[in-house]
Amino acid sequence: MKNSNGYPNTRWLMLAAVTAGQVMIGTTMICYAPILGIISKDIGVTVGEISAAAMGTVIMAAAFSSILSGPILDKFGVARSITVGALITTIGVLLAPVFDNSIKQIVIVRLIMGIGWGPVTACTSMVAARWFPVEKRGMVAGMVGAGISLGIIL
Repeated sequence: MKNSNGYPNTRWLMLAAVTAGQVMIGTTMICYAPILGIISKDIGVTVGEISAAAMGTVIMAAAFSSILSGPILDKFGVARSITVGALITTIGVLLAPVFDNSIKQIVIVRLIMGIGWGPVTACTSMVAARWFPVEKRGMVAGMVGAGISLGIIL
């Protein structure tokens, strides 16, 4: 259902969902940082090596996944794409405590997380462009951007 301006009544719910997705991304992005020193000692690598594996991998996977998510968003829509992205990321998060014995295992887990981020991140532009008037799009971008920062803080 649409309001008198022609925008869906559910746009605020979708904005909340996208922002919550960005909070999840921020949290999963930074989750390894406080324990990189411990992990490096446990698996016998330098902090630099584990940093590159844990942080670099997830960022690169997210970048490629975001690009590839465009056609998926067009075909399946925002709600399904956010749901699938969040589920993929959750699988990575759940595997993290089990797959932590080597850099290879950590890279696999972080690849899964990053692949899940793509659809969630790509949804932001679609929500802003399709569901909000031009004068509200900056606010949409700001709220979603704040979601990542909030996730990092948490």
